[in-house]
Amino acid sequence: MRRFAIAAALLFVAPAALRSQEKGAHDAGLEAVLAAARPGAGHARLKPLEGSFDVEMKAFAAPGVPPTITSARAEKKLILGGRFLEETFSGEIMGMPIEGRGFLGYDNEKSRYVHSWMDTFSSGIQVAEGTFDPDGRVFTLEADRKEVMTGAVRRMREVTRIVDADTHVFEMFVVAPDGSAFRTFELTHTRRR
Repeated sequence: MRRFAIAAALLFVAPAALRSQEKGAHDAGLEAVLAAARPGAGHARLKPLEGSFDVEMKAFAAPGVPPTITSARAEKKLILGGRFLEETFSGEIMGMPIEGRGFLGYDNEKSRYVHSWMDTFSSGIQVAEGTFDPDGRVFTLEADRKEVMTGAVRRMREVTRIVDADTHVFEMFVVAPDGSAFRTFELTHTRRR
């Protein structure tokens, strides 16, 4: 009889205890997921980049060669509860129209900024990751990109400097194996009134 009572207790009490432990683990897991998804200070740093901008675009072909200068437009808005900055870009490069779309966000799990970019000059998506400087003015992200003509993989660096409330400058660099960098683009964004 005693064995029967112990067995019955195990059949009814043990599953309830396991469910309670599972619920506790589930609640802790859910809180971790919600914390990782919650916008914070990293996302707030995207706010100065939001708005409608006229863009002066300088394209550099080689060191010492004057850049080609064209104009473009950029619309940037915070989406998904302030988690990401969506950019829609249109302009001209080398006499040809270009359209682009990008998303910049802060990944709480990686503690890094992540930027994805696609445009009509490529069929791929470039993904860069990086940081924001302690002074609160510069985003620096890097990506590896395969060159179409040579097939070589090159390190690319994106630097966005917040100049003031109405101006920011985006620069793209190709980074050589020795660490030296050549600036290929400089885009000065001026807020449209």
